[in-house]
Amino acid sequence: MSSMTRADVQTLFDTIEAESEWDLTTPKLWQYFFVDPSEAVLTKAVSVLQLMGYQLEQVFPAQVAAGEAPYYFLMVSKLEVHTASSLHKRNEELIKFAQKMGIAEYDGMDVIDPEDEDDAAE
Repeated sequence: MSSMTRADVQTLFDTIEAESEWDLTTPKLWQYFFVDPSEAVLTKAVSVLQLMGYQLEQVFPAQVAAGEAPYYFLMVSKLEVHTASSLHKRNEELIKFAQKMGIAEYDGMDVIDPEDEDDAAE
């Protein structure tokens, strides 16, 4: 599961504030990622996540090295405002969701400023 601590989330916010012109008090497109060796497990989770207000972005296979077992990513998104505390809470909720749904891993998140979708921060 994602090992991003509360301190890591705060560092992310500090970096965004220091290195970008983003106004973190306005909605951003937060993207959340799940990983599982079964595409079917991820696909099953999509409808539940949509009921929770998330938009499906895509389910896609990971690029794997020869001999490596295949696995898949599920990416969902939600336009919302976060603080470091609220994002940390969201990450904890999604870790629990992954466990409940039998998904191998909640893999973390990314953020895009909808005003400038060429800029993404991890």
